[in-house]
Amino acid sequence: MDTSEYKHVVLGLIFLKYISDKFETKYNELVTEGEGFEEDRDEYASENIFWVPKESRWTFIMDNAKDIKIGQFIDDAMMGVRTFFWTYSVA
Repeated sequence: MDTSEYKHVVLGLIFLKYISDKFETKYNELVTEGEGFEEDRDEYASENIFWVPKESRWTFIMDNAKDIKIGQFIDDAMMGVRTFFWTYSVA
């Protein structure tokens, strides 16, 4: 990989971390409320927070950081966010 291409990888990781942090904050708030809405996508959309699929969440990436397939996990995470975004924003 050429060094000029690293910016795409790094920016993607920063974006994934940012949306995961926002998601986790809201997720934890909803768990604390105890009403069972932590998996309700509308709860996140109402506050302009990306819904992040489980396999795309930063905690999943960190839990698998030392796995030999980490590159594939990151690619899958980015594709999961992209697929979810396009599926629900176009509908």
